Formats: sequence, C-alpha cells, structure tokens
Amino acid sequence: MKHLAVALLILWTAAVWRPRLAAQQSLPLAPAYPAPDARDKADILVIVAHPDDETMVAGYLAQAVDRGRRVAVVFCTRGQAGGNVEGAEQGWALAMERTLEARRAMAALGIHNVWFLSGKDTPGNGDPLHSLESWGHGRVLEEAVRAIRLTRPEVVITWLPDYVVGENHNDHQASSVIATEAFDLAGDRTAFPEQLEPAENRFGFANLDEGLRPWQPQKLYYFSDATDQSFLDGWGPRYSNASISPRRRVSYAALELRSAARYLTQEGVGFEAAAALRQRTPYARLPGIVRYNRLLLAKSWVSGACHRRRAPACAQPVMAGVRAGPIAFHPAPGYRPLPRPGISLRLGDPWAFYHRFWRAHGIAKLFHLLPPVRGVSPGETFHVALLLRNGTARAAVVTVRAQLPSGWSAAGAARYQLAPGEVYPIEAVVKIPAPAARGWQVIGFSARAAGGARPSLVTARLRLDVR
Repeated sequence: MKHLAVALLILWTAAVWRPRLAAQQSLPLAPAYPAPDARDKADILVIVAHPDDETMVAGYLAQAVDRGRRVAVVFCTRGQAGGNVEGAEQGWALAMERTLEARRAMAALGIHNVWFLSGKDTPGNGDPLHSLESWGHGRVLEEAVRAIRLTRPEVVITWLPDYVVGENHNDHQASSVIATEAFDLAGDRTAFPEQLEPAENRFGFANLDEGLRPWQPQKLYYFSDATDQSFLDGWGPRYSNASISPRRRVSYAALELRSAARYLTQEGVGFEAAAALRQRTPYARLPGIVRYNRLLLAKSWVSGACHRRRAPACAQPVMAGVRAGPIAFHPAPGYRPLPRPGISLRLGDPWAFYHRFWRAHGIAKLFHLLPPVRGVSPGETFHVALLLRNGTARAAVVTVRAQLPSGWSAAGAARYQLAPGEVYPIEAVVKIPAPAARGWQVIGFSARAAGGARPSLVTARLRLDVR
C-alpha cells in the first residue's frame, strides 16, 4: 500500500510540473549581459605621474607591443607645473601641449590607449605626502581604481615607492603610492562600490552607476630614476634595448629616443632625445636608461614570489606565468602598528610613511633595497623630520643631539618632555658649509633619556650624497 502511494505521488508531481516546465521553456531567452568593452583591454598598464615619465621604460614597452601585448598608459597629472623650452605657454596652456606631446610619444611606441587623471602637477621637494595632499589622495585613487577596472590589466608598472637619490620627484612617488593602492583595491568589491553597480537602464541617459567589474591584476612592477640603479639588480628583469624591432627596423633604444623626442617642451627629456637622434649618437654612448630598462618585481599572484635578491622568480620576463581572464582577489595585509617600547627615535616622513606603507601592502622587500638616503648640495640648508617616542609608562625628559661631519650645524638639539606614550615630531634644520666635502656622508641624531641607572640611548641615521 505504501509503495502504491509513492507511485501515485510521483505520477501526480510529474503531471503537475510537466506543463509548468513546458511553459518555462516557452519564455523568451534574455540577451547575454554585455562583456566589458574589448577596446579598453590592456595586458600591461603603466601608471605614472607626468607625461614623459614613461620614457624610463619606453624601450621595454616598445618590445611588448612588438610581441602583441596591449599596452595602455595612465598619467596622474598633465605636467602643467614644469618649464617650457619650446615656447611661452605655461599653466593649463602647457598642460594642453603636454597632453598632445604624450599622445604623440605613445603613438611612436605603438600605444594608443592613454588616460589622464585629475592630479595637479606639484613642484618637487621629494616628499610624496605633499603631492598626495595637492592631488586629493582619495579622488585620484578612485580614478586609478576605475582605470584598472576599465582596462583589466594583467600587469601594472609604476614608479618605485621609495625616496632615492636622483630626480626623485614627489609626484613620481605619489603615483607609485596610488598605483600600489589601486593594484590592491581594484578587486575589492567594497572599494568604490559605486563603480561596480550596474545601471538600471544602460540604454538610458545620465546613469550614475558605472557597471564596471572588480579586477585583480596579477603582477606589479616598479622602476626608478635613481642616479645609481644597481640596487635594483637581482630584484627583477632587465631588458636590453640594443636589439632591432622586427616591425620598425630600428633598435628599441632608437624607438625610446623617438618617443622621448616628442616632448619638446622638456629640456631634460625631449630636447636631449632629439639631439641624440640628430647627432646619431652611437648606442654605447647613450645613457644607461636608454640602453636598458630595469624593473623590480613587487608582487606576483601567478608566477612565484621575489622575496629575496636573485630568487628564480625575480628574473622571469614580465608576462611570465600570466593567465588569461580574471583571478581571485588578493587583499593586502593592511596596516598594523608595531610595538615600540622604551624611548625611540626614528626618521619621520617620508621614511616613516614608507615603513608603514610597505608593510601594509605586503612589499616588505623594499626594506632591503636602500638605507635612508638623500641628495644634498654644499651650502644647502635642509630639514630632517624625526619622531621621538616615549613608549614607557612614565613621563620622560629626553635630550636629542645631532651627530654631524665637521663644520656642519643643526638646529633642533634640545631637551624634550614627553608624557607616557607621546610621540613628539621634530624638524631638525641642517646647514651644510659651502666648501663641504663631496661624496657620501652620514648624519645621525641621538636621544638619551634622563634618570635611571642606565640612561636610554637611541640613534637615527641618514646617508647623504653631497653633490
């Protein structure tokens, strides 16, 4: 009897659902949801500060284009604060000229997808925090995340987020901070989620929702404008520009010069590149940055990590291990403050910022690249930011003194009263005598806490290249 009841139930269910299934099959098939616009797709996205910054890696970009890679470039500013050796145009008129120069320079490399963000070209002082404040950090970061989600690159290339001896423009560093943050946020659905919400009617007008999709890039590379780039050796691939482009029948060094020569307003870039082309400068006499391009592998989610110098993954080609299509989101570790017991003295910004930033974004390898360095000139007066911290449970009086080469002087030596847990920012002003010795010098600052059987003594040091 029980088996008969089950059989009747099955027959009844089939009788009821068969018409419903037939009705469902007769419903119209919805059109496929549109895929992202293929015209925007990039394999490699370069994010830099100014028109002409990409010349540091232009030879490699030309090689990538020859290999069929889709390359796009994002400029965070339009370079309107620089000089102009070609004409009288300045300010926003110069910005319009440099926008055109950038598009022509990119076209000379075979790159046609070029975007400009809203950052303001900021006069250089070496501190990336000044540029981030000038740009509107959050606004430009939102735009950079949008650019990654729009172009969906497997690889992002940008400036090195570190303070180096060289041109070392604060805008360069700021663009690398923005690019690193965007690399880690573009795949996060909670970061600028308004970019990801589909429009209610994409055929309508004035849609506020952008309809993008989250995107996690697979690899992140840095390059530098340091005077001495040997510290990059073993941390990433190095590309020679001596070989001949099979498509354009000239060396990649020549292509880099042809691209750079479009920046005629720039004395240090376009003017010199144009002169080298006119004079047919032999390859061996070209600057090192024209003869080869160095990159540092900061992150890779697909081809092994480069945690130590000359690890096998470090020297792999840029596109090695890259997979087609999206990969899983990889969140950054995030900032966690370090315990600092006792009395501590350390360099302030930008070095303090970078020490937090590197840990927060999982690029702690940058701790091993360079000691804190700065380029200075004889007769110069400059500021050194220091952070004095009382990590004890008691109030403390701490004496700070400078340790300088003979003839140098510094303001900032004093006795400081600190409450428990207090951090006291100090701006030490250092004066270099006009006849100072050239070359590397080390300056230091010591902090000694009063009281107790064994007074605490700590130091902070900065290595200077006196040029």
